[in-house]
Amino acid sequence: MANVLLIGMGTTTSSALASLLCQCNVLGIVRNIGDRTNNDDPVVSLAEQKNIPIFTDTSQQQIRSLILKLQPDCVVVSSYDRILPSDLIELSAFINVHYSSLPQYRGRANVNWAIINDEPRAAITIHKISADLDEGNILFQQLIPINVDDTIADLYDKLNEIQQQFLGETVVKTLHGYEGVRQNNAEATYCCTRLPEDGEIDWSASTRSIDCFIRALVSPFPGAYTFFEGQKLI
Repeated sequence: MANVLLIGMGTTTSSALASLLCQCNVLGIVRNIGDRTNNDDPVVSLAEQKNIPIFTDTSQQQIRSLILKLQPDCVVVSSYDRILPSDLIELSAFINVHYSSLPQYRGRANVNWAIINDEPRAAITIHKISADLDEGNILFQQLIPINVDDTIADLYDKLNEIQQQFLGETVVKTLHGYEGVRQNNAEATYCCTRLPEDGEIDWSASTRSIDCFIRALVSPFPGAYTFFEGQKLI
């Protein structure tokens, strides 16, 4: 079995780990667990069951040290908030899970923006990591419809299920020589990150736009908000 190091800081990491465990030997997980306990973090719980070490220092220096020490066949990234430099990704094969239909929606908060922008579809793309942002060859991609009442939580549940089904086998396929399909950079679009303060509702927008905005920011995100008689309402 292929030896894999998993980097994951968000809600996508649990299904990524479950998928990899079916196909690979997971050497460790890079994850900032903060003050979360084993009971409320499924990644920690599953890692403990499988005796997989968790490395809570998520810095690039730590990742570099782990790669040099563990010598993984592949580093899989499922939710990481920093761009990996070229001298780091040269140390191993790197594969990233990105929740958009690359080359469209490169960058951050892609599923949120897809709902806010009233897109008809969301997507998951598994791709090789290259020096440029979300630019590497596409190894797997699947689109799903965004239904009229879908929230961000609904879409994450659906995309996580697809990741759990296909990530492990895609990693193995790639390590056996599959190169994937090059992206058309001329079609690339980009998203910026979103902060909690970006969630204030603009009541001058259309009803449809407001509905999309609210659905895009429900839990696990901070939520859309407004003010009424001096009180903040989520």
